[in-house]
Amino acid sequence: MSIEQQVEQTATDALNHSSHLFSRSVSCRFHGGVLRLDGRVPTFYLKQMAQSLLGGIDGVRRIENALVVVNPNGVSSEPAYS
Repeated sequence: MSIEQQVEQTATDALNHSSHLFSRSVSCRFHGGVLRLDGRVPTFYLKQMAQSLLGGIDGVRRIENALVVVNPNGVSSEPAYS
């Protein structure tokens, strides 16, 4: 397993063990010390929580948080989980 795969797996495991976040709605890609988060979360708090949770992973120098905050009730212009 490459270092990229190891970091991605560690990040996914951390999300799966969080009581608020789960990897179904957040994907992680790692390359060159940068961990990129993509997906949708219902609140800005969860967006920040994901970044905070994954910031301590060995090898991660920077997190690119591209998570989109959408309202699960459909009020946002972005569609909720698809």
